[in-house]
Amino acid sequence: MIGSDSYQHADPLGNARADARAVADALSASSFKVTLKQDVGLQAMKEALRTFQSEVAGGDEVVFYYAGHGVQLDSRALHSIRCSQSCSGPGTPQSCKAA
Repeated sequence: MIGSDSYQHADPLGNARADARAVADALSASSFKVTLKQDVGLQAMKEALRTFQSEVAGGDEVVFYYAGHGVQLDSRALHSIRCSQSCSGPGTPQSCKAA
């Protein structure tokens, strides 16, 4: 579970952290092992995803939930806007263009 309300280069959100917490609580009540991260930067988000991936085994039932700003590219996929990076304009980091 990742919930991001605070952004360096985008308007803050009011409910993303609360939404992630609500989903985390519901899944915990259903006996899921839950990891909740809130307002994480790029490196912390990548580390959380690597840890999540390393803990998943064949046959596991898993849920990945993200609440926060996102952008759509080429009408295909949604990508999160990192809390600690600007993702617009010239010089946008390549790692920010495709999550």
